[in-house]
Amino acid sequence: MIGDWQNISRSDAWVWAPVSWEWWVVVQLVLAIIGILGNLLMMLVIFWPGRRRCATDILIGALAMADFLTSIFFIPHRQVIQLSDTVGGELYCRIIHTSVLMWISICASIFTLTTISVERLVVVRFPIWFHRLFSPKRTSIAVIVI
Repeated sequence: MIGDWQNISRSDAWVWAPVSWEWWVVVQLVLAIIGILGNLLMMLVIFWPGRRRCATDILIGALAMADFLTSIFFIPHRQVIQLSDTVGGELYCRIIHTSVLMWISICASIFTLTTISVERLVVVRFPIWFHRLFSPKRTSIAVIVI
């Protein structure tokens, strides 16, 4: 079993591209780390146990979560030159290589920002209706739908 990996044909092996640390890759990595740390701190503050939450806090926490996931998916990763024709290779091509998870988290961030804007509009323009429309439970449902 120890030497079985040597019997794999070249078409079944994954071939990775060498890592090149260009200046834009380093900047991308630094920005991803800053985004991860900043949004993690924001989520810790918003979702601290025992803290009472309002609709605005839930929306800001959801935005921090979407931006946190975007920062994670923004981390540069090695590219594959050749991969095997397996389920793993198919998943890599459809999910990781296309950056579909990053785009989903970016869309969640955009929709959450839009929801925050609508909530702020209702607070300013229709303050009496605000508590009827934006309860913490309804806001949580809206975040789950987003």
